[in-house]
Amino acid sequence: MRGSSPWSCPPSRCRSSEASGRDDGPGIEPDILKYIFEPFFQADRSLDREKGGLGIGLAPVCGLVTGHGGTVPAFSEGAGTGCEEVRRLPAAEATGVSEVMSRELQPALRQDAVLHRVLVVDDHVDAGETMGLLLRAAGHEVRVVTSGTEALETAPEFEPSVVLLDIGLPGMDGYEVARRLREQFSHRPVLLVAISGYGQTEHRREAREAGFDHFFTKPVSIKTLREFLASPPSRGD
Repeated sequence: MRGSSPWSCPPSRCRSSEASGRDDGPGIEPDILKYIFEPFFQADRSLDREKGGLGIGLAPVCGLVTGHGGTVPAFSEGAGTGCEEVRRLPAAEATGVSEVMSRELQPALRQDAVLHRVLVVDDHVDAGETMGLLLRAAGHEVRVVTSGTEALETAPEFEPSVVLLDIGLPGMDGYEVARRLREQFSHRPVLLVAISGYGQTEHRREAREAGFDHFFTKPVSIKTLREFLASPPSRGD
């Protein structure tokens, strides 16, 4: 597999340690390989991703690894040959996870930081739990759910001040969840934040019409969320 032409995010320039993941699945065509690190790239572009999976791809992996000075080359010889991606991190700069999190989140832990009750709605379990973990480390109270139905059941009891809501949920999509949350919280303000792999003008317009206040395109970095939640957000895109 390593003999095939790779596409890397970004090219390697340092001595590194590495770990790899390999499968014997359908493989990746050469003309598609160069796009796999783009956020939510997938062949099936339908909103519910019924046939195309979650569309998470390698973008979050790329963001995490490159954020620590590493690279992620990917290899495939084409259809039916499987694929392999390799995570390389600078050996001289290896750092424990707790130390990295402490350094990244330290600015958010200042005494004057504004803390929120945040409801995270994401059907991708790992992504939702990771976001919840990082937001809790920043001092926010967080509840993580994986469906629109669960969000509507949890919100009245949890009473979030901010909802980070994935648009591409299966079944009841994020637009419908937002409309129903607006009905539930008609008596008090709640900030609805759309998080989507689709950031075109029409998607942002539909989000506003559904009742969202802000719109972020995936993948959203913890730094972006930390800065967004650092002071009381105002309504508006």
